[in-house]
This record gives sequence, structure tokens and C-alpha cells, in this order.
Amino acid sequence: MNVNGERVINKTFDISGEFTEGLAIIGNRGKYGALDKSGNIRIPVIYDGLSRFNSGRTIAEIYEKFGIIDRNGRVVLDVIYDDLGEFSEGLCYAAIGDKYGYYGVDGSLVIPHEFDDAYDFENGKAKVIIGEREAYIKPDGSFLIDTCFESVRPFSDTLFIYEEDGMLGLALSNCKKYTATVYEQIGSLENGRAFA
Repeated sequence: MNVNGERVINKTFDISGEFTEGLAIIGNRGKYGALDKSGNIRIPVIYDGLSRFNSGRTIAEIYEKFGIIDRNGRVVLDVIYDDLGEFSEGLCYAAIGDKYGYYGVDGSLVIPHEFDDAYDFENGKAKVIIGEREAYIKPDGSFLIDTCFESVRPFSDTLFIYEEDGMLGLALSNCKKYTATVYEQIGSLENGRAFA
């Protein structure tokens, strides 16, 4: 309806969401699609679920498999993945079976499916898990820090916080320990200093 209370879109649906990026998710009998502000269906009402739109794309679900559909209903990633993240810094993680890889916004495989778990890219890096160990990778798939430690997280551009036996220390990206694990906690780096 418009601001005058007049019906603008004459279609009725069991569910209709708010407009985001010019599209609203709609639902009928447990299936979902999307329409534009003129009432034109842009994504057919055939999916078991749709996520909110992000940069003109939505994650679509059919039979517990996931894919990505753009705002015009074009399939960017086929609905075949067991887990799927939203695009972040031009990449999204996706799992086939129990292995994760990363795809570009055009649907091309950028980083092969070789990780046991994967996370969104943030500030040019993403956490990945191989076996029981954590690592961080760059958008080209090369390692910022390899799987040297069970638990690791960024501290600065060149240092990482690692954990061993419940204590924390700092390591370089080549896995060389910069400090011993003598800290119970290490805070965020601000103005060249951190609480430890």
C-alpha cells in the first residue's frame, strides 16, 4: 500500500516482507520468492527459504541445499551447497559435503574446497580450519598464517595471538613464536598498546 492507504500491489501472499534494495521477499504455501515495488515477481516463488538481500543477492534454499540468486532471478551459485555464507569483500564461503572453498561474485571458484570450516573475509583475511587447527588466508587463498596452532587470531598486521594449554602468546605469520604463552588474555591493539 502507498502512503494514502491505497493498494499498489494486488497480489496476495501468505507472507510479505519489507522492501530491501527494492525487493521484498514473499511467501506462499511454504515457498518463497521476491517481487519489486511495481509488483513484478523478480524471483519465482519456488524456494524453501531466502535470506535478506545483500548487494543485490540472496541465499536461496531448496531441500536443505543452498545457492545464490541475484535480484533478477539469475542463479549466481547453483543451489547445491551444504553451507553457504554471504558475500564479504567479494567472496563467499561454500561447502560441498564437509569441505569449504570460496567463490567470487560472478560464481567462479576462487579458492578450492580444502578447508574443514571457513568464515567470512574481513579486512583482507578469513579464518579457516584444517583438522583441529586454525589458520588465516588472503583473498587469493595463500596463508597469512598456516595451521601452526589450535587457536589463532589476528593481533596486528604482522602478529597473531595463539593459544597453548590455556595461555596466550604472540606469533609471527611464519609460525615463529614472538613471545611465550605467558598471558591469560590479550586485548585489542590500540595506539600501539594492548591490555595483557
